[in-house]
Amino acid sequence: MVSNSYNNLSPLGRSNPDPRAEKLQGIIDRGRVRVPQVLREIEEEFHKRQDVVVKPGALGFRVVDGENGSGREIRAHLPSMEDLGFSGFSRGQLLARAGLPVAYADKLLGLGEDELLLDNLNTMLGRTCKDGLLLRIVDDTARGVLSPAYRRMDAAPIYEGFISAAVAAGYVPYTGRVTDYRYTLSFVLPEVFQPRPDEFILMGLSITTSDYGSSALVLPMNALRITCLNLCMGLDVMRSVHVGRRFESTDDLVTLSNKTHELDNSATASAVADAVESSVKMQAALRDRIHEAAQAGGVNISDEVRKLRSKGIRKDIAESIKTAYEGALPVEILPPEASKWRLSNAISYIANGSGLAADVSLDLQKAAMDVL
Repeated sequence: MVSNSYNNLSPLGRSNPDPRAEKLQGIIDRGRVRVPQVLREIEEEFHKRQDVVVKPGALGFRVVDGENGSGREIRAHLPSMEDLGFSGFSRGQLLARAGLPVAYADKLLGLGEDELLLDNLNTMLGRTCKDGLLLRIVDDTARGVLSPAYRRMDAAPIYEGFISAAVAAGYVPYTGRVTDYRYTLSFVLPEVFQPRPDEFILMGLSITTSDYGSSALVLPMNALRITCLNLCMGLDVMRSVHVGRRFESTDDLVTLSNKTHELDNSATASAVADAVESSVKMQAALRDRIHEAAQAGGVNISDEVRKLRSKGIRKDIAESIKTAYEGALPVEILPPEASKWRLSNAISYIANGSGLAADVSLDLQKAAMDVL
């Protein structure tokens, strides 16, 4: 099902006079490899995924010691699944549906009050989720804990439609990711934008969604600084939400087949294609915004750090951004003048660092665009 349409793109000529031509060609070459890999990962995950609608009374819990000293964790068991784990994201969803604050659950675990936590969890789920829970399971892990009203969407056909529309509009593949609860693909226009003589930027477009309740289908525009591959992502071209009829059953446990979930995605795919086509014209507004942001001055870094913290960015990451912004990094890494553009790139620079969870990196790339 993987699209081959991007394989027909004409490569950028090596005789291109732009001094960043070789770098640009490398970006395109890597994108040709990475994008189909991501699409295959999305497809594979979808086909492994199992949806189970379960009433609270049929869902049991226990507390176990995590692997490799990762702390104590909640696990579940169903009549057909004796041991079901939770990702960090789905654990938060489970507690939220029960109306239990994460900090409260962690406190009880830390105090060894397992029975009190499990009693709270079972009692509150019985009160708040009488229609049941939709558990979205991949490899014995509940990756999503959702309402039975949540509609299953196979992202792969929609992403294929995005690829075809993007190629037709002149975009080329750049990169993509499959994270714990999101999918994203990024494309760029192979045209260098120079807001200043020493800045070489590619404009682009991404598609991001989640089948686990974390994100609607969005098409954010991108800006990629060629020299350092700092990427910022935002300014939605289109926003769609998950819709669907509520699943209703009197049974305690219902397993939903893939056939039950097959949807006609043609309307969504058509809307995506229209948005991709429109995005090329919208890139001019983003260029203007970057040009304005590249002008020196206008940034109070302490205030900006507080804004990042208010958006949920961890303190250590926010401080790393401040250090990068104030540091004497070479122009290949950050724009030299103090400006919103330098701050945006400082955030993207930290987002590119090793050791960050993929979802944290995506959140930082969005924050980098928000600065502009």
